[in-house]
Amino acid sequence: MADKAKGDGRDVEVNTDKSKPVIIMLIVLAVLVLVFTPIVTILALKAFMPQDAAPKETATTVTEVTLDTFKFNVAHSQGTRFAQVQVVLELSDAAMEKYFRSNAPDNPEGMGNKIKSEVLDILSERTLDGLLLKDARNTLRKEIMTKINVILSDHKVKGVVTDVYFPSFLVQ
Repeated sequence: MADKAKGDGRDVEVNTDKSKPVIIMLIVLAVLVLVFTPIVTILALKAFMPQDAAPKETATTVTEVTLDTFKFNVAHSQGTRFAQVQVVLELSDAAMEKYFRSNAPDNPEGMGNKIKSEVLDILSERTLDGLLLKDARNTLRKEIMTKINVILSDHKVKGVVTDVYFPSFLVQ
């Protein structure tokens, strides 16, 4: 690897492989930069990210309460048309479920019968078009949700009804 150069009568060794250690060091340095750059970036972002803005990884579970199946005469049909509707409420908090059961000694906070009565009043005021048209059904959902949320807020209940579903909807 070392060549002897002939010049003025002296033997001089010349190393031709000086570039190999430099190239190896550059490759190792490049690999280290590639490995540590994402790690440093992630740590820096976490350090500068506000604690409130950190993504929360909580699994949200939906709590649903099924009210009775309501059977009622359609408004302005002179008793010739009736409807049968099942109402399911989506709650923001599972602890609210007790309010949708009947008032009993073991459940003094229950308002189930009052809520069912209010829903039945809202449903029985609907005409045939008010039950069958899609936009009218969406209005009905919003009205039921609003009325129940008003009842719950009057009793200072934490949480709200977030949605109303009609899994069974029959008009005859």
